[in-house]
Amino acid sequence: MKRIALLLAGIAVLAGCSRGEDVASTPSPEELAQAGVQAWLERKYGAHQDVRYALGWADLDGDTIDEAIVYVAGPMLCGTGGCSALVLTREGEHWRAVMETSISRTPVTMLDSRTNGWRDLTVDISGGGGPSGTVRLKYDGDAYPSNPSMVKGGLGAEQGAVLIPIDPEYVQLN
Repeated sequence: MKRIALLLAGIAVLAGCSRGEDVASTPSPEELAQAGVQAWLERKYGAHQDVRYALGWADLDGDTIDEAIVYVAGPMLCGTGGCSALVLTREGEHWRAVMETSISRTPVTMLDSRTNGWRDLTVDISGGGGPSGTVRLKYDGDAYPSNPSMVKGGLGAEQGAVLIPIDPEYVQLN
């Protein structure tokens, strides 16, 4: 009987040593990725007021790790031609921009076609006195084009899988 009482007392002591709370507070890989993107955006746009962004995810380069597709809006970041669209890719613990376009409009879509191993993207362009339409953005081995309105022969591209919709839900940056 003493042995059973000692065994039960030992189990009760060990049960009090549970680390269940630590496991629940560990951020998921998705939460860590989103926090990394937000930190990158804060470094880049933190000095601007009223910045908001829409975020989408897709594996653009075929490495099974999603890139962050970001549409950034704010009073100092948008003009008559649109706002900024970004693609951020992970490099270890950090993020690197492989696309920083100006004057882009939503939707941002991903095509099945690839250029230099990366999926082709589309954005809409209009305003600012230039032509209007959907433009295909191709990766040149280092980055996507920075000005969609200057892409030669790009107008009239089909749209693909929507990464950032026409009317996205924005997250306030600051």
